[in-house]
Amino acid sequence: MLSFVLFLGFFLSARPANPGEHAAGGPEFPRFQEVYSLIGSNLSGLGEAELNRAAVLGLLHQLRTQVILMTNAPNGRPSSGTDSLSKTAIFERAYAYARLGGVRPGTAPAFLKAFDQLQSSNHLSGLVLDVRFASGDDYTEAGALADLFLSHEQPLLKWGDTALRSTDKTNAIALPVVLLVNHATAGASEALVAALRSAGIGLIVGSPTAGHTHAFKQFPLSQGHKIGIASGRIEVGKGQLLSEQGIAPDLLVKVSLESEKKYLENPFNTLVPTSGGAPRLRRDESSLLRERSGEADEGAQAPPPQKEPASESIIQDPALARALDVLKGLAMAGGRRR
Repeated sequence: MLSFVLFLGFFLSARPANPGEHAAGGPEFPRFQEVYSLIGSNLSGLGEAELNRAAVLGLLHQLRTQVILMTNAPNGRPSSGTDSLSKTAIFERAYAYARLGGVRPGTAPAFLKAFDQLQSSNHLSGLVLDVRFASGDDYTEAGALADLFLSHEQPLLKWGDTALRSTDKTNAIALPVVLLVNHATAGASEALVAALRSAGIGLIVGSPTAGHTHAFKQFPLSQGHKIGIASGRIEVGKGQLLSEQGIAPDLLVKVSLESEKKYLENPFNTLVPTSGGAPRLRRDESSLLRERSGEADEGAQAPPPQKEPASESIIQDPALARALDVLKGLAMAGGRRR
C-alpha cells in the first residue's frame, strides 16, 4: 500500500503547472482513469476503498489551493454563527476581546450580539479581534462582518461575479481595533482581515496568514461531504488580489503554532522570566509612556520574593500582550483610531 501511495504521489506531482504544457511538445501524460483501473485490477492486497482514498487524497493535495474537501456542521445541522465565536472577554476592565473559530453563516450577527453585550456593561477603549487558527468558507459572511466596522459605502471583497460593499451607517463599531493573525488564519477569516486592512481599519499583529487566494463554490457529494472548487481569485478593496504569501502583519510576533495553541487555552502568567532566569514584571508601552511623562510606574519593580505575587494576572501570550499594549498606548495618546 505504501509503495502505491508513493507512486500515486509522484504521478500527481508530475502534473505540469501549465495544463497545456504537454500539448506543446513531448509525449502526453497517461490518462488518470486508465492508470487507476490498471492499478485497481492488478495490484494485489489493495481494496477498492484504499485505492479510492489514495486517489482522492492525491488529487486534493496536488490541487490544494483550488480544491478543498469540506465537512458538514456537527450532527449535520447548519451553523447558527454562535459556534464560530470561540471566546469573549474583557481585559484590564477596558479592552474587549473576541476570538473567532471561523467565519460561517451567522458569524456577523453572533459577533455583534456578543460585542453589544460587552459594550453595554463596560466602558470600552479598544477591541482585540483574534482570528488565529480561524478559517471558514463563507466569504459573504466575511464581508458582513467587515461591514460592521465601516460607516461609509466602499468596496470590500470581490470574486467571480460576486462583489461585496459596505453600507452607509451611523452605528459602525468605532473603537480602535487590533487583529491577531498567524499562519493558520485562512479562508474567509483571512479575507476578513484583508478587507479591514484595505479599509484602513485596525492594526494587524502576529505572523503572516496562510495565503488562501480563492473563494470556493460548494458541491454536495454522495456520502454527505461537500467539495469546494475555486470559483475566482479574491480581490480586496479596489481590485487588489490576495497574495499567496499571505497577509503580512504590521507588528511581527514570532511564536510557534504549538505555543500559540497553549496561549489560547491560558494566556495568563503572573511573572515572566528574564533571559537570566530571574522573574520580573512585564513592561509595556503604557508604562513607558507614564515613565517618560514623569508619572510613577507601579509595575516597574518586581514584588519582594517574600510577598505573594500581584493579584492581577500578567498576560504571557506575546501577540495578545502586544495588542493590548498598542490599545493602551492609543488610549493614553487620546484614543486615535487607525
